[in-house]
Formats: sequence, structure tokens, C-alpha cells
Amino acid sequence: MRLASGLVVAGRYELTAPIGEGPMGEVHRARDRASGAEYALKLFRAELSGTSAWNAYLHEAQRAADVPGVLRVWDAGVEASTGAPFVLSALAEGRSLGAELSTTGPLAQDRAVAVLKGAAAVVSGLHGASIVHRGLVPSNVFVSGLTVSVSDVGVAALRAAAPPPSGPIAYGWAPVELAGGAAPAPTMDVWSLGALLFFALTGRSPFVSLATPTFDAARLWTEMNTELPPLSARARELGAQTPPQLDPFFARALAISPGARFSTVAEAVDALAKLTARKGTGTVMLGVVGAAPAAAVPVAAAPVLATPASPAAAAPTGPSYDDDVAPPKKKSALPVVLGLGAVALVGLAVVAALYWRGRGEESSVSATSAAPASAEPAPSAAPPPSTVTPPAASSAPPPAATTSRVTFTCTPECDEVACDGKPVEGGNVELAPGKHRCVGKRAGHLPATDSFVTKAGEDLARALTLTKAAAPTAPPAKKCGGVFIKDCK
Repeated sequence: MRLASGLVVAGRYELTAPIGEGPMGEVHRARDRASGAEYALKLFRAELSGTSAWNAYLHEAQRAADVPGVLRVWDAGVEASTGAPFVLSALAEGRSLGAELSTTGPLAQDRAVAVLKGAAAVVSGLHGASIVHRGLVPSNVFVSGLTVSVSDVGVAALRAAAPPPSGPIAYGWAPVELAGGAAPAPTMDVWSLGALLFFALTGRSPFVSLATPTFDAARLWTEMNTELPPLSARARELGAQTPPQLDPFFARALAISPGARFSTVAEAVDALAKLTARKGTGTVMLGVVGAAPAAAVPVAAAPVLATPASPAAAAPTGPSYDDDVAPPKKKSALPVVLGLGAVALVGLAVVAALYWRGRGEESSVSATSAAPASAEPAPSAAPPPSTVTPPAASSAPPPAATTSRVTFTCTPECDEVACDGKPVEGGNVELAPGKHRCVGKRAGHLPATDSFVTKAGEDLARALTLTKAAAPTAPPAKKCGGVFIKDCK
């Protein structure tokens, strides 16, 4: 770790505890001194600062900020003591899929499928915004109860510019065409989702070379260019197991050729639902989550990816995967006829009882009206009206405030500030109680975003710090060197 707990980054974010580190950098829990909110602060390698790859990462992360389930990036800059770029992002709820399996072991089929569907809902939202994640791994898919969130959108742009062991070939969770430099396509994420489902069921990558103590890049590259065997067989080879009925799903999702895969995430989820629903798995989870100021949202707000609501509704319209199941036997109508007869008899009995009860109540009413005026009232009589005089209107307390007044300050001065998509005039705004998201903008700077919760009658002062955007630079020219199987391009 290059940063120590207690260090204040960018004059505002105090590091409180390390979270983890890897080839791309290190991650810390950080507290915003201005608001007290906690975030995740990720520090990258210093040589990435100001590069075209870094600018591409920031651009992609900003575009994904409003996608449900994505742990958004709130701020970015350069840490002065190391000269390394950093980003401030939402702190994930729950644990990563990798941490979950390290504690509990492989997931049961229904749980694994549910996690896959939750991650697919987030990825589908990214694709709707024309963003391909192309870096889904067990460490950036987070599970909290019945919700799933995803981080590291845009990191693939940095990874592509990084030397081994950060490159896609050593990564092992990306399809072969990404390692070869192909343009981003949704089928890349389809492949990664297939690999994640296999991992959730087995705790392993589908590649045998990644299960060995010593990493062998050449062996992994050979595996990536070779069609996988049926995944139930590969699981047994790795000392685990997967349901054989999922083999057709894995065969398409993890196909080497992008054209042989499911063309969309929704198509993949629909195929998985048909393979699992009639086996009793059903639908357990669809959706994403996140705590403020994270961008993750409740399950109900996530895109619905053609998943049946129940096994009964999931019967496929095309060829069935369970064609060997015999149809149900035709039932006799005799029990139905006998049941209807019994219902009719019960109905007649009820009508008769109500009739005689009504006659009894009618007699009671007659007896009551004939009683003398001095008789005691019946116990069920309503109590007399209250004699307490209500207070005059002038003595009522003044109405409580129903809004919160929020004042913004920007460093440097903002060209504009907007809250919940509406412009703020004069730096002050009245907001209803609840969660709000406000953004300050200035030409030549990255937008500063602030999420907070207001209470009725509470006045707040919020500080927005904008970071100057790095000027775009041309990518450095690459030189050929070493020995290559194919010509260097």
C-alpha cells in the first residue's frame, strides 16, 4: 500500500482503512470531511495520469454514472504525494462474489442463477447506454441479500494499455477477441457472464490453467483459443460439479466465436430461465442495489430481462428442454360434479340460517321500541358526545417547515449547479425531505456530484470541489519488439 490511513487526499477525503490492492492500484475506504459520507477511493499507477487511456476511463465512467446498479464514480484527480490518479466511487454494499465464495464455498444452483440474473440486469442497463463493461470478474460483482451491483466500469480502457500481468490475456475472465484488440461488443459481456455463472457454481474459472499454482500465460492463451468441453465435464475435471442441463447455456455463452454466442444479455437470461425454471429453480432475484450515494437501485427498478414470474408461466413456446416429461393424465369429472353438489347444499343451509337470524333481529327491534322511556340503554349504545371544548384556532402551533434550504459553494466557482436535474438559481434551493443528487459544472473541469439526504426544516451547506480535466493527449507510438507468432501491427 502506498497510501496510509489518516492521509487526506485532495484536501477532502480522509483514508480510514485499506480495502485491497491489485495490479492496477489500491483501494481504501475514505470519509468525505465535508459531508461525513464514506466512499471507496481507488489509487491507480502514476504513469497512467494524463494519458489517453486515463481520459477514456473517466469518460466511460461518467457515462455510466446513471445506470442502475453501477457503483458510480463521484470524483477524480491526482494524489499529490505520489502523483498518481485517483477516483472516488460509491462504497459497495455486501461482499464481492469472490469474497462470498471464499467464505461459503460454491453457491446452490438457484442462488447462483439469481446472482447471474442480477448482474445481467446491470450489464443490460450498460448496454442500453452503449457501454460494454468488458471487465466483469468475481471481485467487481457485489451481492447484498437479494440485490447485485457492479463496479469498475471503464477500467478495461486502462487495462488494455497496461503491461502484463494486468493485460486481458493474463486476466482469464475475458473472451479471446478482447485480448486480440477487437472493438467492444455486447457479446464480450455475455461471455463474461457465462464465466461468472460457472464460477458461482464451482468456485473456479472454466480454464484449467487458472487452477494451477503457477500461472502459465501460454497455456491460458491456448485454452482461450480452444472450444471448451461440456461444462459439466469441465467441472468434474476441476473437482466440482454443475447441472448437466446448463451445458447448452454454457456452450453458447462461452463460445469462441462472438457470432455463436447469445447476441444480447436478455437472450442469454431468457435461455437460462427456460433451462432452470422447469427444473424447479424459478425466479429468485432480478435487480441491483446500492446505498446512497451509490447509483445502485432497488430490485424493482432494474430492467426485466424476460424472466418468468413462476415456473408455470415459464413454459417455452418453442422446443422444450424437457420433451421427455410425460404429459399429465386426464382427470375424471366425477369429483368436480360431487364437489359442486356439496357447495350447493352448503349454500342452501347458509341462506336458511340468515333468513331465521333476520326474523330474530326483527323481533328484537320491536321489543326495544316498546320499552318504557326510563329503561337503561342497551350496552351497545353509542357513548354521549364529548363535552371537551376544542382549542381556538389561534392557539394551534405554527405549521412545521416542509422543506430544507440547501446552499452550495463551489471550488472553483461553478458555471451551473443542478439538483435532481433542475437548475439551482443563486446557489440556494428548497428541497423536499428525502434523497437528492446535485451536480456542479464548470468549463474545463470534471463535474462534481454530491448526494445527500434532507430533513424537513433542516438547513444544509454543501461544498462542491471540481477537478480540472486533463488535456487529451495522443497515445504514444508503439514499437514492435520481441518474437511474435503473427506480424506486429
